[in-house]
Amino acid sequence: MTNVYIASCDKDGGIYRFELSASGELRYLDVTPVKTPSYFVVSDGCLHTTLRAPFSNSGYSAYTSFAITDGGALGERSEILPSDGISACHLSVVDGVVYLTNYMTGSIKRMPDKLINRVGSGANKERQECAHPHCIIPTPDGKFLAATDLGCDTVSIYDKNLNEIFSVKAGDGYGPRHITFSPDGELAYVINELTALVTVYRYDKEAVKLVKLADCSARRGSFVGKFNGEGAGSAIRCCGEYLYTALREDNIITCYRRVGERLEYLYSESCGGDHPRDFNVFGDVLISANMVSNNVSVFKIVAGKGLEKIQDIEIKTPTCIAF
Repeated sequence: MTNVYIASCDKDGGIYRFELSASGELRYLDVTPVKTPSYFVVSDGCLHTTLRAPFSNSGYSAYTSFAITDGGALGERSEILPSDGISACHLSVVDGVVYLTNYMTGSIKRMPDKLINRVGSGANKERQECAHPHCIIPTPDGKFLAATDLGCDTVSIYDKNLNEIFSVKAGDGYGPRHITFSPDGELAYVINELTALVTVYRYDKEAVKLVKLADCSARRGSFVGKFNGEGAGSAIRCCGEYLYTALREDNIITCYRRVGERLEYLYSESCGGDHPRDFNVFGDVLISANMVSNNVSVFKIVAGKGLEKIQDIEIKTPTCIAF
């Protein structure tokens, strides 16, 4: 059975669990109450999650984890530990160690006790007044961590002690938000929030650096959002020969075909709601968490052609989807 976990990032929210059926639809199983779960990953038999603002006397975010039972239900919860920052929005688990980003206060933390504060700003004075690290993931060889900083327009590589060993400028005012790697580990793809561009990099694992190759638009046609021309990258997923991105102001999912080091634009489709904060892909099913419209949309992927909606589920403030 494939378990699907969806975060409801609300003070009265929780982590919803569904079964993914053979038809692609989700069947509700249960919900585990927890205050403001924001982003999570499944690793080492646990669901590891950031909590946006769980403390009554502080605006700090936090981290906790749940043991996953044999059937997929969430079991015993670990201690709630502070992230030592505000708006913890992303995490990864590498060799059993949790790394997370505090977006608003510009820091990266290795749990439980190492915090680094990033310094800098960008060309967009409203959105890039200071550092805003948004995403941290392991490099394909598992030796390092790649992190994006929307506020500083940088993509950096750290060792596991959070020493920065490489950094590249995405472009003035780009606002890099999320990064993912190709299945063979040779390419990296970054969705830039403030320009709605996907930047393709070559990952040189010997030199431990990223080499910029090209920018590709994540939209076709005129902008329809609120930022007067700016895009808002929500997430990016690399699935075999396809790359998917979401723009949370345009409310679209865009699909590219990966052709060598190039991206071939295929289509953009409605996410099925408002503000796709996250989405995920499992086989030929794509699920979008539409935060503002309080719904989760389930699509069948018609390979290389488009998305066919098969289900809508009401969940308050959905922000993350994991299998």
